[in-house]
Amino acid sequence: MPLPLPQLLLLREAAAYVAERCQVSIEKAQSALDRAFREYSLSVFDEKFKSIQDFRGAKIDWINSAVIGGEYLTVNGIKYTARVQVFRRHLDEWMGKTASSAHTPPPSSASQTPTYNTGLSGKPTSWHLIEPECRRRYAAGERHQKESTGRESPTEWAKVLVLWLQSNHPAAAPVKPKTLASNKLPGLLRELEAKAR
Repeated sequence: MPLPLPQLLLLREAAAYVAERCQVSIEKAQSALDRAFREYSLSVFDEKFKSIQDFRGAKIDWINSAVIGGEYLTVNGIKYTARVQVFRRHLDEWMGKTASSAHTPPPSSASQTPTYNTGLSGKPTSWHLIEPECRRRYAAGERHQKESTGRESPTEWAKVLVLWLQSNHPAAAPVKPKTLASNKLPGLLRELEAKAR
């Protein structure tokens, strides 16, 4: 007769559980869990089974399964530590919800589906898709140079890459050619040109 699974998991156990079920690294599982705690889509409970909700300014100690400081655990400037756990049932429910919304890749398709969510905080980006395509095209000899300088044109590259993104990855975060041409693309093109010399 197999042993029953524990109903409460320490944070490091929860990260290992998510990593195994979703076939991702521990680091990615911790990042997804951290985001879930801070976005209130998953709760942790202290030793008295009281839910800790406010993670603003708090640090998560994965090894000791604790939350340190933050709004909830700072009193008169003193940062307190609370040992916390996660209910396995809540984890299973969260993984079921987030697998469909791309927070954590679903177990069955983790290696087959392109990543449209980087897991990083901030505005969604498609740079992780655009950069390798630009490098591939440049290595294959594709050029979009300004006639006046003979250097690569970020504006022309941006137009081509945005069209490629729209046709090959319609579910990816949209990007405007002007934004792409003025942010990361010029630095990448300078790097590629310097390597080619």
